[in-house]
Amino acid sequence: MSSWRERLKDFLAVEEVEEEEYVEEPELDVPGDIRQLVMDSKGKPIDDVVGSLMARGLSEVEASRVVYFMVGEGDVLLRDTGPPGSIIGYVRSWYSTWFWAVLGFQLVVALCVFL
Repeated sequence: MSSWRERLKDFLAVEEVEEEEYVEEPELDVPGDIRQLVMDSKGKPIDDVVGSLMARGLSEVEASRVVYFMVGEGDVLLRDTGPPGSIIGYVRSWYSTWFWAVLGFQLVVALCVFL
């Protein structure tokens, strides 16, 4: 079983470097047919886009990097297809998980301190 650091390194497809050392991201030259395939996937979920790139012979890491770089270049715009429409919808959705976790932590701390 590989460590989380090795799995993360493999996912990001970068080499291990010293923490103090700054490594500039390499430029990615996306072939025209791959770029067009991503551009034609307008409105599809990311999983489907990555899956179609994998069907063309790219690994999951390479396909993810292609989408990532195209987002960075501004060629692809990622958007949420179903954001909450109201504050009540937000509170009841997974978007607010961080809020409930922090609130629960504060409640536990307050109970430990004051009881």
